[in-house]
Amino acid sequence: WVYGLETDIQYVGSNGNMSWGQYTWWANNGGGDGGYFGTVRARIGYAFDRTLVYITGGLAYGGLNSNPLTGNTTSNAGWTIGGGVEYAFTNNWTVKLEGLYVDTGEGRQTRVFQNPAGGVLPAGIYTATTSGGGGGGIVRVGVNYKF
Repeated sequence: WVYGLETDIQYVGSNGNMSWGQYTWWANNGGGDGGYFGTVRARIGYAFDRTLVYITGGLAYGGLNSNPLTGNTTSNAGWTIGGGVEYAFTNNWTVKLEGLYVDTGEGRQTRVFQNPAGGVLPAGIYTATTSGGGGGGIVRVGVNYKF
């Protein structure tokens, strides 16, 4: 049996569009610029010969872009669970295939802004509420070096 702790952090890039009534436009500031997520996980598995089969789970956190109108990033915390296979092809080098489900909760924001000049939208005061789920699946392939 093999057990331990593992942590990681990564950048997230994503884009989307914004639909508001009859108007739709590409939200250039609605991407995942500066978005990130990471995990802190326990890992337990069974090793036979040079292969380790494991399950993993723990804390997930992230600052994903939750407002396609303003590009604001909010930080959320949640959970993750998954599993994988790791193979040691030398005493120091391993390769792994891992699948995780990460859920950092739902991000929701409300913004009020004024459009005085009209244009695409008629002049007026608008309220926009955005929300998005913070969950998703990840499949990773990794190469590790053990000191």
